[in-house]
Amino acid sequence: MRNGFRIFLGSLWLGAALVSQAAAAETAPHARLELIPERKQLAAGEFRVAVRFQIEKGWHLYWKNPGDSGLAPSFEWDLPRGVRLREILWPYPEKIEDASGTTYGYRDEAVLIALFEAAPKLSEAAITVKAKWIACEKTCVPEKGTARAVLSVKAPAAPPEALFLEAEKRIPYRNPYWLLSALIDDRTLSLVLYSPEGAAVPPGLRFFPEDPELLDPGAAQTVTGSKGSVELAVPLSAAAKIPQRLKGAVVADAAWNEWDARRALEIDTPLRLNPKKGT
Repeated sequence: MRNGFRIFLGSLWLGAALVSQAAAAETAPHARLELIPERKQLAAGEFRVAVRFQIEKGWHLYWKNPGDSGLAPSFEWDLPRGVRLREILWPYPEKIEDASGTTYGYRDEAVLIALFEAAPKLSEAAITVKAKWIACEKTCVPEKGTARAVLSVKAPAAPPEALFLEAEKRIPYRNPYWLLSALIDDRTLSLVLYSPEGAAVPPGLRFFPEDPELLDPGAAQTVTGSKGSVELAVPLSAAAKIPQRLKGAVVADAAWNEWDARRALEIDTPLRLNPKKGT
């Protein structure tokens, strides 16, 4: 069902593109796309640019694993010589339930962080992105936009954009106080998080997998544990193919540490099979 719906959305996108080639550059009907550099002053080495979607109230866009339906935003970058895109960091999604099932996505705003690397002796870097996405409310609409940002060695030094301070709170991160293990046992995924320091387990845990076929988005996730240790157990989907590594995010209703407000742990760990039962 999920693959069929995504093929339908892809066809819808292609049809819309053929009908109209003259959409506004930065603004689409239900989402607005922007590129915002952390600093406008260019220097050799790594720099960050926010990819911000401002989403109309009542509408939503999708995470990189959209869930039961939908399509993740896609990006086409136009970069100058000497600038390389290293990675795009996605904020954790929320669970959205509607007539199409259970999906993972964003309401109101989504700020992705693109990591770039600049070669020495560049005087300016003009970065352009063309993006395509699906916006959904009661119906789904294919949309697109273009955004541009310019960094220059001549730009005055300035503090980083405040937008990044908030965006970083929604990027899943690796917490050294929590160790991870993942096991498949009798068609059930068991993800265990253990804290040698005996840290408190925040409430409301939910696992969002990157692999769209591994789990059914609407499946119940059982959480058990106490201080310093917690297990999330979720049945595999019928179509699941077992990857070598489990990737995704565990999102809580509260922060994992007392000293910061981040609620999402990055999950990237080997996925083991129970040698007695297998799959």
